[in-house]
Amino acid sequence: MRLKDLIVQNIFWRGLYFLSLFVLNILISRYFKAEGSGWVYYVINNLSLLLLITGISLESGASYYTSKNEISHAKIAGFCFFWAFVATLMSIVILKITQIGSSNNFTFTTEYFVACGSYVLGFLLINYFSALYFAKQNFFTPNLILLSANLLMIFLIAAYGNNLFIHQHFIIIYFSSFLSQGLVLAIAYFSNDKNLKKPRLLSTDELKKIFRYSLIALFANVIFFLVYRVDYWFVKRFCNGHDLGNYIQVSKLGQIFMLVPTMLAAVIFPRTASGLHFNLNDSLQALSRILFSFYFIIIATVIISGKWLFPFLYGSSFDEMYYPFLLLSPGILSLSTLALVSAYFAGKNKLAANLAGSIISLIIIATGDIMFIPKYGIKAAATVSSAGYICYLVYNLYFFKKEYKSNTIDFFILKKSDINYISRLFKKATL
Repeated sequence: MRLKDLIVQNIFWRGLYFLSLFVLNILISRYFKAEGSGWVYYVINNLSLLLLITGISLESGASYYTSKNEISHAKIAGFCFFWAFVATLMSIVILKITQIGSSNNFTFTTEYFVACGSYVLGFLLINYFSALYFAKQNFFTPNLILLSANLLMIFLIAAYGNNLFIHQHFIIIYFSSFLSQGLVLAIAYFSNDKNLKKPRLLSTDELKKIFRYSLIALFANVIFFLVYRVDYWFVKRFCNGHDLGNYIQVSKLGQIFMLVPTMLAAVIFPRTASGLHFNLNDSLQALSRILFSFYFIIIATVIISGKWLFPFLYGSSFDEMYYPFLLLSPGILSLSTLALVSAYFAGKNKLAANLAGSIISLIIIATGDIMFIPKYGIKAAATVSSAGYICYLVYNLYFFKKEYKSNTIDFFILKKSDINYISRLFKKATL
């Protein structure tokens, strides 16, 4: 399938999924208010780091070798399913020992551990099998499954949110929804191909290849995770629950702007890894210019309306979002381009560039957070994060220019040819 067709397919189905995720996030925020939802997402943040480490970024190695067709798809899928359970057991043990998911609002009951285990296993299965689907350039099936689950959760909260049982056991219900998504996704993947129904084991050499790529990606992904989320821990340490809830929503709103670049990256990575990257440099720059221009308009609109828009969407308790979002906006614009360039480097197995840029960014963010959050709060957190993201982008573009002799300005200034590019995409989408 041509690159343009893949982009249209992914944006449409992935866009519907993320739209449902956005609506679900708003309902949870209004349901639990700023402080309550802040704690829910803070626990999820801690669990996300835990499953990232135990999951060893296996989806990176699995999708890379699936895209290259170097290793049997059946072998890779079987090992991913097996490792998801191994990683979940390790996560539960670590959780009990370290209490990494603790917060003031949740206690370590049996129900809590069941909820956390469900979240970790479900999210690992979602990560692994979505990546395998994307590597095979199938964006319809995984997004349809995830979209359906989100719609069920939206209906549950909208129709029965005030029910006492739902309120008391919301965490396990919500976290278990990830497990159901992951299991359905895995079953669908195995059922789609008769060759996948025959158990096959990876050879020692194949395991080494996948682990070698995945572990390198793991180190980069942990650093990248900290670049995005380390400010959560500093805000939680130095600010109150109300500020934490407001800041996490600002951060999540910034992540929403990452959705389209992430969708495009899901197309760029397998195309680059497979070697099918004729004229991909030009397409990469064109997509970056279009995204940057589009996001500039959207962010400017949100800034103009944000003072009333945020409390209107999320509820009156989210009255401290505006200025952190304003200060984070330059960083959001930087991330829109960074996602595409990083996916391109990953597909060409140049993970060192992504790793070096993320380390520079993390040092800036962590240092700035320690220095300024205690005095200036969530406004400082947003400013420091924005500076870190910009520096990350500057480094990656420097590396890209050095490797491919391109002009940095070509990533940002819209050209007339880009309008034609978009026009052809929309025509294809309506056919």
